[in-house]
Amino acid sequence: MQQESRKNNFNLVRLIGALLVMIGHMGPIMGVETSVMGQDLHGVGVEILFLIGGFLISESWLHDPNPLRYGIRRFLRLWPPYAVMVLLMTFVTGPLLSDLGTSGYFASWWSEFLKNLRFYIVYAQPGVFTNMPMPYVTNGSLWTMPVEAVLYVLTPLICCLFGIRKKSRNSLWLFAAFLVVLIIIGTWLEGHTEIQWIFYGTMWSSALRLAIFFFIGMFCAMEPVRKVFKMQWTPFALLAIVLVLFEIRPVQYIVMVLALPYLVFSLSLAPNPLFYKVGRKHDLSYGIYLYGFFFHQLVTQCQHQTGISLGVPASIAISLCLTVPVAFLSNVLVEKKAQQLCRYLITKLKSRNAEAEVRNGT
Repeated sequence: MQQESRKNNFNLVRLIGALLVMIGHMGPIMGVETSVMGQDLHGVGVEILFLIGGFLISESWLHDPNPLRYGIRRFLRLWPPYAVMVLLMTFVTGPLLSDLGTSGYFASWWSEFLKNLRFYIVYAQPGVFTNMPMPYVTNGSLWTMPVEAVLYVLTPLICCLFGIRKKSRNSLWLFAAFLVVLIIIGTWLEGHTEIQWIFYGTMWSSALRLAIFFFIGMFCAMEPVRKVFKMQWTPFALLAIVLVLFEIRPVQYIVMVLALPYLVFSLSLAPNPLFYKVGRKHDLSYGIYLYGFFFHQLVTQCQHQTGISLGVPASIAISLCLTVPVAFLSNVLVEKKAQQLCRYLITKLKSRNAEAEVRNGT
């Protein structure tokens, strides 16, 4: 991204999205209601994260449309922290928490969880979290990871297909028409929740909703569109979201598709951003997303085993106290190291390309 775009509130909004995902998941984990205005908090949080992802990732490609460098950036951003989490769950927390004991755990089908490393999502581990409202689920947040990986691959293809780099009006209208078709399909699916498309361990009928928000984020990154985000109109976006009180799912969906992006990007792109320093040194949003669900499960299981009921607010507070330090360690020990490696590789590639151009020129 260009230097002038770095003063923004994206890190704050991304952190809010990750916290909404974490807080909202306490509902299904504890078997209680955590929806607001007819919307699950964790669903809204994921939609916020995918909106921001579509915006920033398309900007990254447009700023440097080199497939190899783009692939390095995206892989080292997404996979290393995720892989460390999978390995920790497989070899540390899994055997420690399993009802089968360490020997029983490793004598069973423990290696199935390692399929997550190749984005084939497996939630269950042998003997882990067996007596819960969501039994045999170590980390329910994992299902979005293959969706995100696929969208990373699709971003350059879509930018090239619609000629988005050219910044032409034709590109804008073509992409807008593409979005309208997707939103119509998504609205229809909201009224037909019985339809399920499962491939490679992922329910892609549910993934389409996230993909639409991702593509809306890409659309909002286009220069003519981003100019429409004005903070003074934000109350109207909030009012529109209040209308989601309607119980008709397609109506809820259309309102969220229109109002949530406006709310997110009006705050993220606000002139003279007040919160641009949030997360500049340590962005905890990815770590909170990766580990929040697990610690919710752990806190809930401890309550079941001890017969103590702390209630939802206290359970969320304790889970946050456990998750935030782990997210910090993930950021410092994994994410930042991966980004250092990324910068090193990108610099090497650019210098090698420059040397090749000099040789060709001579």
